[in-house]
Amino acid sequence: MRPSPFHPMWALSADTLDILLKYAARARVSLELGSGLSTIALARTVKRHIALEQDPDFWAQTLEHLCNEGLTCELALSPLVDGFYPLPDLQPGEGDLRLVDGPDHGGDRSKAIPALDRFLSADAVVIVDDADRERWAANVPGWTTTYEPAVRGCAVLTRTS
Repeated sequence: MRPSPFHPMWALSADTLDILLKYAARARVSLELGSGLSTIALARTVKRHIALEQDPDFWAQTLEHLCNEGLTCELALSPLVDGFYPLPDLQPGEGDLRLVDGPDHGGDRSKAIPALDRFLSADAVVIVDDADRERWAANVPGWTTTYEPAVRGCAVLTRTS
């Protein structure tokens, strides 16, 4: 069986999805690193949702699910360059919410905040999935990290005042 972004092993856990949707309810622009079940949920919730996916199979499966649901978002197939995604076309301060659930397969998630920091608004929230293995999320300069109880760990980062 080939991997799927909708398989429980790869998809956001239900508890992390609940945390994400709590913050998505007030977001205008969201950026997701990775794609899958969370892409469908954010496309339903946020006015403008952008998702970057490095894996062509995951990208195709997510696109198929979006089409089947009648949903649209900016889902980009984004092969990694130096371990991270090429930057999307965003204005400084435009992003309200970011989900870090990629890159996988040799990518470097620790680049997520430094690479995209200038695109995030002053009150932006960053959700890091798999926080149990993503220990870098605890020490991001200028950001406060709160760990939420979740199956695979979930870190919520907010800007330090």
